[in-house]
Amino acid sequence: MTGTIRVLMVCTGNICRSPTAEGVLRRKLADAGLQDQVEVASAGTVDYHAGSPPDHRAQQSARRRGYDLSRQRARQLRVEDFERFDLVLAMDADHVAEMNILIKTIQDSAAQESIIQSTRVNFYQFGLMFGDGGFATRVAG
Repeated sequence: MTGTIRVLMVCTGNICRSPTAEGVLRRKLADAGLQDQVEVASAGTVDYHAGSPPDHRAQQSARRRGYDLSRQRARQLRVEDFERFDLVLAMDADHVAEMNILIKTIQDSAAQESIIQSTRVNFYQFGLMFGDGGFATRVAG
């Protein structure tokens, strides 16, 4: 493998689902010895909680399962994220809709279409990796 793969998890406020997904994926990658090959982050579609740690209930639930989310801080999804990350994973279909709105703010229509197509492929690949019933399978084009 050449280079680092960058994965971004996205939910609404970046205080529950996406930081939990980030924490779980980080740990699974570390357990597999892949932590140096994959960069994992999370963001929210809104900025309500920017700078805040994950919700205390999410942290408690994660801690009971052996995951530590305490160092994470919420941030809002940015247009640049679609260029920086190789895989952008939405926690549900509403987040996909919000991401598509953000993508449409990109002025270069060729870049916009490239990002939209790439994102659809990545959602589908995520669904295949994690099985049916996963949100990625439902939101894939």
